[in-house]
Amino acid sequence: MNKTLRYGIVLAAIITGINLFFSTISYIIILNISQNAFTELFFIVLAAILSASLTTYFIVAASPIFKEYLTTFRRILRLESLSHPLMVRLSHEAPGTYHHTLTVANIAARASKAIGVDSLLTRVGAYYHDIGKIMDPDFYVENQAPNKNNHDDLLPQESAKIIIEHVQKGIELAKENHIPAEIINFIQQHHGTSTVNYFYEKSKQSTESTKKADFKYSGPKPQSTEIGIVMLADILEATVRSHPNPTVQEIRETVNTIIEQKINEGQLDNCNLTAKQFVKLRRSFIESLNAIFHQRIQYPKKTAKN
Repeated sequence: MNKTLRYGIVLAAIITGINLFFSTISYIIILNISQNAFTELFFIVLAAILSASLTTYFIVAASPIFKEYLTTFRRILRLESLSHPLMVRLSHEAPGTYHHTLTVANIAARASKAIGVDSLLTRVGAYYHDIGKIMDPDFYVENQAPNKNNHDDLLPQESAKIIIEHVQKGIELAKENHIPAEIINFIQQHHGTSTVNYFYEKSKQSTESTKKADFKYSGPKPQSTEIGIVMLADILEATVRSHPNPTVQEIRETVNTIIEQKINEGQLDNCNLTAKQFVKLRRSFIESLNAIFHQRIQYPKKTAKN
C-alpha cells in the first residue's frame, strides 16, 4: 500500500472518529438531561456545529500535508512510465544498465508486494537507482563489449573512484531533472556504505598501503524498507547474472549468502525489517531469480539433409 493511500485512509478515519465522538456525546447528554423537545433540539444542533467546525479545522490544517503527498504520488506515478528523458537517455547510452535496471525493478517490486510495503515507490526508485552510469557507461561491466575492459589500464583506486562516483553523478542528474527527493534517496542510499570489494581485493594484492576507506561508498545506509529491498535486488541480480546457467541451488545459496552478508555489515539496520519479512523476501528473491535465470533446455542442432 503506497503512502498516499495510507494517509487518505488515516484522514478519513480521523474525520469519521470526530463525527462519531460528538454524535455519541450529544446522544448521551440528550438522554440524561433532555426535558423537552427544545432542549433536545438545542444539543443536537450544538453537537452538529462542534463536529462540523472541528472537522473543517482538521481538514484545513491537514490539507497542505496531504496535498504534498498527493503531488509526490502523482509525480512518482508519472515516472513509472519510463518516458522520462533520463530513462530514455539510459536506454540509448547505457543499454546494459537499462536492462539491469528493469530487471532489478521487477524483482524488487515483487519482493515489496510480498511483505506489504510500497511497491510503486520501490519500482520507480529501482528505475533511477543507477542513473549516474549514463556519465561513464563503458566502465560498467553490463555495458562493456566482450574482451574489452576499460579498467585494465587503471589502478584499482582509480577504478573504484569511477564506480563509486556513479552515485553522486546520479544525484546531480536527478536534481537537474527535478526528480522527487523520495527517488533521489534510492540513488544515494542503494549501496549504503558498502565496499567495492573487487577492486579493494585487487589493490591489496599489489600494495600494502591500501586503505579500505578509499573503496567504500559514502552512504548513508538505506533509511527505508523499500531502499533496502532495492539494495538487495541490485546486488542479487548482478551476482546471479555473472554465473553461467546457475542452478536452483546456486541461486538459493546466493540469496541467503548476500542477505546474511548485508545484515552482518549493518547495511539493513535502518530498514525496519523483521525476521518474518526476511523469510518472505528470501522466498520472493529466489522465485524471481529462478524465473529469470533458470537453465534453458539445450536442443540438439539440426543436421543438414543429404
